[in-house]
Amino acid sequence: MPEKEIKAIEQDSEIWNIAKGFTNFSVLALLVEINNLIKIARFGCERVSEKAFLPQSQLLDNRLEAIYRIEDNLRQIYENTYFIMKNKNKENMDKIKEKLDYVKEKMDAMTTTFTNPNTREDYDQIDEKHFALCLKVLRDLKRDMHTPLNNVQLIFPKTEELDFKKMEDDLIFGG
Repeated sequence: MPEKEIKAIEQDSEIWNIAKGFTNFSVLALLVEINNLIKIARFGCERVSEKAFLPQSQLLDNRLEAIYRIEDNLRQIYENTYFIMKNKNKENMDKIKEKLDYVKEKMDAMTTTFTNPNTREDYDQIDEKHFALCLKVLRDLKRDMHTPLNNVQLIFPKTEELDFKKMEDDLIFGG
């Protein structure tokens, strides 16, 4: 193989390795974390066995923290990938950003703070209907984000189809 071709392949490989690392850290890790946060937002903890050991107030705090982190992670994915978006994908991501902004404004209404008259301690109570609506919107936005991310090959990169017969011939006959 000529030296120019080898250098081009090495350079392409280096660019892919950098892009792959960026994608894993800036997109895929956040999507995986969102999946875990959805469980916490719904149930207060990730595992069924944890629920028995956590006080109700902690479960509530965990649920609220999780939903705010879901919104933040979706926003990070938007910010981390917007530069690569073009045309329809950019339009779709802009719509997602608008909905993210809207739901963020509405999230503060998910809770009401009460004061216990006996202990004078403040505690939050979740408006379950409003909370469920915010969580549904965030889950829908995550789902909607998959298409533009995949269209720019950040989830499933397009690869050449493998021709196993050609590969075998190349190995056997030095092709």
